[in-house]
Amino acid sequence: MCADATRAVIVGPATAEVVARLEDELVTLGLEVSVVEPGASLTWRTLSDLARAHDATAAIAVAPDLSEIAIWVVDRGTGEAHAHSITVPSGDPDESARIGALRAVELLRVGLRELGSGAPRPEAEAQAVQVTAPVEEEPARWWLDLAGGILWAPGGLDPVGTFAVGLRWRPLDFLSVGLGSSFPLAGGTVSAPEGEASVRPWRVFAEARWVPLGGRGWFQADVGLGLGFAVVTMEGTARAPFLSNEETLTVFAGHAVVGLELRPLAWLGVRLDTAVGMAIPEVGVVFADRRVARWGRPLVSTSLALTVGW
Repeated sequence: MCADATRAVIVGPATAEVVARLEDELVTLGLEVSVVEPGASLTWRTLSDLARAHDATAAIAVAPDLSEIAIWVVDRGTGEAHAHSITVPSGDPDESARIGALRAVELLRVGLRELGSGAPRPEAEAQAVQVTAPVEEEPARWWLDLAGGILWAPGGLDPVGTFAVGLRWRPLDFLSVGLGSSFPLAGGTVSAPEGEASVRPWRVFAEARWVPLGGRGWFQADVGLGLGFAVVTMEGTARAPFLSNEETLTVFAGHAVVGLELRPLAWLGVRLDTAVGMAIPEVGVVFADRRVARWGRPLVSTSLALTVGW
């Protein structure tokens, strides 16, 4: 059965224990074994290409959590190929590795028998296997956020509608860093007997966030901290005998943020962010030597963003 099946290729990114167990089982089957690193994306096509590139009869891919094992068996003489996949029950890692290796070898025996008999697989079965990639693709590392939201600073001023732009980078699976800026769509206003004032804050900030799920899956959650500054312009319209005035102040601003993202596609998502922070120092709105409002302690914001990754 194995006369023509001289080599098999094991493709990561499974753990070393799983690869070692699978390699031992394949050697007992009479195959020479090579272990190669996967590319950024691993699909049935790349498994077939790896098998042919290494002059191998079989290419075997194991998911990182051992939840799925995929096998691509290629007849080097005719080019005929068969695809198989199995799932492995979760539990003790050593036991899962042993069960997965044994099932993979049994499945490989079936594939080799199919090649030896020349019996083609039913078309419906082949299509069902090819629908699911054996290993999940690497999530995008860069994300662009376009968001609309509300910034509120309790202290006498109305909430301010904002538009924000952000760029995030994931240098590690569980860490995201980024830069962002927000622009006021309208000013927060306050009225008093002396007149009216409008406050418009522009913000620029850097953030670092912890991503517990590693950027994978339909739902993503993260928590983080941000630090930056705000440029606050105040424009006062006075009633006689008082005089109108304009002023621009720059203050530091920090915040803590919680985010929740729905990602229907690997490169597209919708995210909701809520942040609480403060400005240092606090900004005061003064009419005729009388403080009528304050801005910056605390700062509360919420935003809804369309996010695109690559």
